[in-house]
Amino acid sequence: MGFGPHRFLWKAIWKLDTIPKIRVFTWRVGHEILPTNVEIASIGRGFGQECPRCGAEYETLIHALKDSPTSRAILSTGGLENSTISKEYNCCIDWLEDLMRVLDKRAMADLMTTCGTAGIIETISYSGVRKMRPRLFGTGLERLVKISAFVIC
Repeated sequence: MGFGPHRFLWKAIWKLDTIPKIRVFTWRVGHEILPTNVEIASIGRGFGQECPRCGAEYETLIHALKDSPTSRAILSTGGLENSTISKEYNCCIDWLEDLMRVLDKRAMADLMTTCGTAGIIETISYSGVRKMRPRLFGTGLERLVKISAFVIC
């Protein structure tokens, strides 16, 4: 586990009562190793860094999960406090730590399950590197908002 500054967060993440795939997804979010346009553009030439959904200048992981208009609508409808949605974060792990302070373990597991399987990260699948399709709930924003409101509250 180590003695890093985030050791308590990782200990809590690995103890979440959810499937291993979601814990690994959360670990990847914390380390920001999921493919976004900014990450892909840093590797390959001629690849745009803009967000294909909302047209923002840079599509980072924190933008795809928290700052994009679709993600903000889902998170706010799901009942997250405005402070964790509107606060500016430099990296995803800081956001995850704030979420762990606000949410209990079950709600955190449900939030990461929603992010991982319900289509919020479909934003970053436009890159063509790896298609992450929703498995359980379909792709409509209406379904996502209903599911998020049910899961997070």
